[in-house]
Amino acid sequence: MQKFYRHIVFTPVLILLFLVNTTPLNAQEAAAIPVQRLTLLQYIIDDNRPVLVSLLTKAGLVPMLSGDEAYTLLAPPEKDLEALKEESPEKLKQILSGYILKGAHLEKDLKDGSQIKVISGNSLTVCRKRGTLINGVRISAADNNVRNGVVHSLDNVLSF
Repeated sequence: MQKFYRHIVFTPVLILLFLVNTTPLNAQEAAAIPVQRLTLLQYIIDDNRPVLVSLLTKAGLVPMLSGDEAYTLLAPPEKDLEALKEESPEKLKQILSGYILKGAHLEKDLKDGSQIKVISGNSLTVCRKRGTLINGVRISAADNNVRNGVVHSLDNVLSF
């Protein structure tokens, strides 16, 4: 009878010890797991920019924005991109390349009066007097960091 009572007492204790020691993840382990960040392309898809995604696809720029090399995308508003839907892939590539910089450039890196070169070969002028302006267009949402670069949302389309 004593053995029976020992089993009743010790079995739940053993089960409890087993469960405590086999907990799959503690706080320190959770912090050590790297967070998978989105690519530039995944970010603009998640940011609900279907027109921009469609135009980048048509222009053949999707592989570049999905790769490992860092770029900065100056994303114009969706409403302003509607007019570009009928452009040829070559023309779209030329236009949209004017919104992409090689490397990851945070807003603080964009110095007043500096010229920044986009992948189309053109240069854009930075003004930091009242907020950050690129060729006179305000950055409305800056420093959206992604795995392969940075996305800055613009208030308007750029003039070249």
